Amino acid sequence: MRVTETFQQPKGPGRVSEDELVMTDSYIAVIDGATAKDALLWDGVTPGRRAAVIIAGVIRSMAPTLTMDEFISLSTDAIMAEYVRAGRAETVRLHPWERISASVVVYSATRREVWLVGDAMCMVGWKCYHNAKLIDTLLADVRTECDRWLLSHGRTEAGLMEHDAGRDIIAPFLREQCFFQNSAGPHYCPYDYCVLDGFPLPRGPHLPASARPLIVDAGAGGDIVLSSDGYPRLFATLRESEDYLADVLAHDRLALKLNKQTKGCLEGQYSYDDRTYVRFRA
Repeated sequence: MRVTETFQQPKGPGRVSEDELVMTDSYIAVIDGATAKDALLWDGVTPGRRAAVIIAGVIRSMAPTLTMDEFISLSTDAIMAEYVRAGRAETVRLHPWERISASVVVYSATRREVWLVGDAMCMVGWKCYHNAKLIDTLLADVRTECDRWLLSHGRTEAGLMEHDAGRDIIAPFLREQCFFQNSAGPHYCPYDYCVLDGFPLPRGPHLPASARPLIVDAGAGGDIVLSSDGYPRLFATLRESEDYLADVLAHDRLALKLNKQTKGCLEGQYSYDDRTYVRFRA
């Protein structure tokens, strides 16, 4: 593997990114820690950051020949061990919004595969892969419609960049959506999605795409791009990806039109989310 370019930036100055980039002789991975749904910290860091660090440690210690399922099992066990250590295993089972969780995209050099769990992104053979969550699309629509209504009734963009009222409206639902996360119920739902959170990923033929891990064949070689979902659109080079993001932020900083999200880019932030990008030749 020959790494061509990498880039990482937190969403704002003075913040610790919840993304993690891992590069070993056998694996390259981008881990996107999930945004916290409450103020709970794990050893002084956010749940997303804690998840990213744990999964990064798993990847750095993995044998070169592991399968995606073996990686998922190791990561799940490592996160569950953290719950047990902290005495929170039963709490996070009942209250999934308190879990430490992350999406991840991993390239295995031995297997020449890209593995996606959650809504991280990759580009293989000029084709993009991104398991976006339907629940995010729904809540992004609610937030943007609320903020657009407020703008039409006297609020200003500057005011919403200081305090996003639409985000406040969907905040309870962002927390409750975690019940769709690795849902083990008998009935599958189009809002179900998968992440690495210490609980087994459900399997079955009727799961929506967002609830299934994905294996992308990278056997043809060539350039491969892995990234977190901090980019609204992924391109084959960092410059193109960054230029597109800059254009979107210039015309839709609150993420209400061109790039509907459950959160916008607030005052003092670089972007609406942390972002990590790596391009390499397989």
